[in-house]
Amino acid sequence: MSNDEKVVLRIKLLGKALGTEVRVRLLRQLADSGTWPSITELAQATKTPLSLAAHHVQLLRTYGLVDVLAIGREKEVALRSEWVGAMVKLFAAVESMEESS
Repeated sequence: MSNDEKVVLRIKLLGKALGTEVRVRLLRQLADSGTWPSITELAQATKTPLSLAAHHVQLLRTYGLVDVLAIGREKEVALRSEWVGAMVKLFAAVESMEESS
């Protein structure tokens, strides 16, 4: 796969990942926290029902944006390292656009 094809694939995945408000809130929380919250903590922080948060975390995992670490019965979630900087910059850019409009 060429570099251009990889870039296109990542942009498509990012588009799918940002396709719902719930996933945007989850990604925003992960980008801001910089920690490995449990899915329960993530659901509470984003005011999302636990089952819905778990469903969307699984989709984000499928898209390759997050890693999920199972510890006993609880699962902890974090942005994949290659996406951390991009997400922080993306959310900062959007906030900057909102402030200037």
